[in-house]
Amino acid sequence: MSTASPELLDRIEALTGHRFTDGALLLRALTHPSWAHEHGGPDYQRLEFLGDAVVGLCVTRRLVELYPDVPEGDLTDLRQRVVATKALGRVGRAMGLGPLLRLGGSEAAKATVEARILGDVVEALLGALLTEAGYTTCQAVVDRWLVPHVEGLRTEHAADAVKNAVNRLQELTQGRWGITPDYAFDAVGPAHALTFTATVSLAEEALATGEGRTKKAAMKEAASLALAILDRRGRRAEAP
Repeated sequence: MSTASPELLDRIEALTGHRFTDGALLLRALTHPSWAHEHGGPDYQRLEFLGDAVVGLCVTRRLVELYPDVPEGDLTDLRQRVVATKALGRVGRAMGLGPLLRLGGSEAAKATVEARILGDVVEALLGALLTEAGYTTCQAVVDRWLVPHVEGLRTEHAADAVKNAVNRLQELTQGRWGITPDYAFDAVGPAHALTFTATVSLAEEALATGEGRTKKAAMKEAASLALAILDRRGRRAEAP
């Protein structure tokens, strides 16, 4: 069975702070399906599946610690930005993972490795690290690779938070169930200091209610909370 060279082990150790003892496991994390199809053997997809879960856990833990006063819905939005394929792809490119991958002919012929593939490999490496070294090592690597980018992504998030939450909820519900969210508004208080509430419903199920000094702010909070609720239900949640 093929195994990682000493040079590759050195390179990954420099990037992660961990030296793999199972060189075959590391090599698997760097093997694109196109290579496996042409040469045989396993690819990184199962490790990517595992890494997707661990990166979500590690990022969530750190966000909760870094931002104790940020609402759950905003934390959900921020986490999704941090672990998005585009963001992980940027990290993979910055780390120089492209030349380390085993790619089949069709992928190897491209001038640059796609961000999507680099993001997959970042997750696969985390899956391999969890398998060999455990959660603590994964958390340290996520802190090293991803956490430094969080504040910039948070600033980006704040700039379009309303549009992001409302649009993302609509894209999610329409894509998953063909349902468009409905919003019902109410207002309480004196005319000069109204507090607005917005309740978002899916297929007549009231999912979340947000408050704000404007309708847009209330709508954004309701959408953010709804995203968090659907996130907890999981990727295989049934339609409401």
